[in-house]
Amino acid sequence: MATLMLTCRQIDLVLLLSERVPLQSWAQKGMLERELALYRAMQPHLRSITLLSDGNRHELDFRPQVPGMHILCNRWGLRPWHYQRWLKMPWRGWQRGHVLFKSNQLSSALLGLSLANHFKQKSITRCGYLLSEFAALHHGAASLARVRAFSREHRAFHGAHRAVVTTPHMHSLLQQRYGIDPQKIFVQPNYVDCDLFQPAPRVQQNATTQRLLLVGRLHPEKNILALLQAMIGLPKLHLDLIGQGEQLETLQQFVAQQALSVTFHGALPHRALVDFYQQCDLFVLPSLQEGHPKALLEAMACGAPVLASDAPGNRDVVMHGNNGWLCQTDSASIRHALQQLLPNQAQRQSLGQQARHYALQEVSLPVIAAREMALYEAIFNDSQRP
Repeated sequence: MATLMLTCRQIDLVLLLSERVPLQSWAQKGMLERELALYRAMQPHLRSITLLSDGNRHELDFRPQVPGMHILCNRWGLRPWHYQRWLKMPWRGWQRGHVLFKSNQLSSALLGLSLANHFKQKSITRCGYLLSEFAALHHGAASLARVRAFSREHRAFHGAHRAVVTTPHMHSLLQQRYGIDPQKIFVQPNYVDCDLFQPAPRVQQNATTQRLLLVGRLHPEKNILALLQAMIGLPKLHLDLIGQGEQLETLQQFVAQQALSVTFHGALPHRALVDFYQQCDLFVLPSLQEGHPKALLEAMACGAPVLASDAPGNRDVVMHGNNGWLCQTDSASIRHALQQLLPNQAQRQSLGQQARHYALQEVSLPVIAAREMALYEAIFNDSQRP
């Protein structure tokens, strides 16, 4: 007798937000709409969606912003171990039907595995970047932090029904480093709302000054200081810097010392970024390392020409000379790239057009949502096959 194929309309999705990154944090950073866009797109096709947060009772204030979704949070301020025990209470109902526990990032993956195993349901360990790679960058390849990251990644990926990563590079690392079956690994890029992030006619505020744009955390791994060093002596050049972080004071001091033209905008709401992407002459991302950079994808969706470092994460997106431009991470290489691209408007326009085409074909919200739902169905249907 043939087995009936399960559809998304029978699946209850439980999305585990990252540890100590509740909905409140997303809202404060202007990221709430961007982070929830995929789940809003899938909501009509799923039986239910629950947002599981370790945040406090104020998480429930976001219920009007996520109509139809359930918010589950640590409303009583329980200790982590007590909260996790509370989540496993049988009246939760997760032991019935087809429930899929998915981590938004690696930090919540082990809790997702624990809940899935407890309720005998399915799980996805999803991450946009590998903790071990960033631990190596910040603490050293032989550091205790990296050893701990290895252990956490090994448990999280081996225990899940599927491992979801954002780039082919991460797919290879999971295979080689942890021996994960390649059939178990799913490459799912980050997404962009290409209806919101789209090209628009440029408004020339000052035709003699060219505008660079960088959107990202003010953190050493973003390599912003190298970009500022590359700008020294380049005439009629302005940088719009959007983001916040630990390097703010250091960067401000350097800008003042070198008399550079830079505006520090701080963190802005997600929708406010669109105009900056549309009006910049060149989007620049000189990072030492990335996962699958959302700001880069958004800039490309807006048809902005992009200059990115030839680093993990960036090189998975940018095809040099086609949909963008790659350079090395040192200030001399960045400066050389700026001197190549800024005088050549036709080249920048061509790069921007190809960037927009790439975004529509590869990372637009409908494309990613369809891939995501197909994955959910495959997880349950594969387990039903004899």
